[in-house]
Amino acid sequence: MEFMKRFALYSCTALLLAGMLMLTGCETTDVESAPAPKQTVTRPSQPKQPAATTAPKTTQPAPKTQADLEYEKSLGSLASSAISKEMFEEDKAVILQKVEELDLIMRQKNYKKWVTYLDDESIKYWQTKSNLQNISSKLPIKGLKLTSLEDYFNYVFIGSRVGKSVDQIRYVTDTYVNAVQERDGKDIVYYTFRKVNGEWKVHLRTLEEM
Repeated sequence: MEFMKRFALYSCTALLLAGMLMLTGCETTDVESAPAPKQTVTRPSQPKQPAATTAPKTTQPAPKTQADLEYEKSLGSLASSAISKEMFEEDKAVILQKVEELDLIMRQKNYKKWVTYLDDESIKYWQTKSNLQNISSKLPIKGLKLTSLEDYFNYVFIGSRVGKSVDQIRYVTDTYVNAVQERDGKDIVYYTFRKVNGEWKVHLRTLEEM
């Protein structure tokens, strides 16, 4: 009887141990293996390309206008620092206005008015008898003798200028200007003006200047 109890106890113990072993084996097979760590591949860094440089844009000079070209032509060899463009435009307007007034004076043969347009040097020179005699020999009218400045006005000044068109000026110096008609690329000089005390006066060319 005692033997049977012990046998039963041993049998239960053996069964219990076998069951535990079976549970342990099952748990082992159900555990998932941990994933292998990922390997990081380091690639060599590419050198940075320098930023493309944009070439600076060159500013093209503005094309010259007709007024610009006329200004340069009127100055000739004079530096622009001596006569600014504004001064040129002002001088040109004043001188061409005087030319218009002189044309009317010549048509009216208004000697007294004409004299007021002359510089003192011209008046003094052409009132000299010897100079009038010398110019007389150069006139197209043979035998005509000039005896006064008024004769010079009537027979020399009017004859070569009345009705002539003048449209441009040409600087000789900053105080001497020729009023001209431009024809076929050439300048025909009809008047010379001299600035006296800030005012443009007609300068009559002397025999030496002709």
